[in-house]
Amino acid sequence: MGHLRGAGPRAQAGGVTAPLAPGGADARGGDAGEGQCAQLIESGYAVIGDPDDAAAQLERLDKQSGGFGCFLQLAHNWADFPQTLRSYELIARYVMPRFQGLNPGRQASLDWTATNREKFMNAGRQAKVLATEKHLAERRGKPSA
Repeated sequence: MGHLRGAGPRAQAGGVTAPLAPGGADARGGDAGEGQCAQLIESGYAVIGDPDDAAAQLERLDKQSGGFGCFLQLAHNWADFPQTLRSYELIARYVMPRFQGLNPGRQASLDWTATNREKFMNAGRQAKVLATEKHLAERRGKPSA
């Protein structure tokens, strides 16, 4: 059981602030934003970040415990309702399928594409150069190479 809060891309996660106690103050009376969130993240008690952060935490828990059958997510209304729904959507869409074996084909495709990225980028650049040369030759009335 624990807290998962998907905030979208990592750049957005850093700006998450949430009242963790009534009135927005933490137990020490300070601002409940980044300091308290950082403490919860560092302790491993909560994940506030992108889907990769949530998956990494579940993998750590799985390894630490030797495996478990389910994960119960605590909800404390730290974010407004639309953000909470978005968090649940990110978890359902990008985190849970990793543990349910639902996306091996998609992951294999992403890995293959990443491995071959430079080849694709070079082919695209070359195609752009050839198309430009062909266009310029046609405008000049000369046959292209």
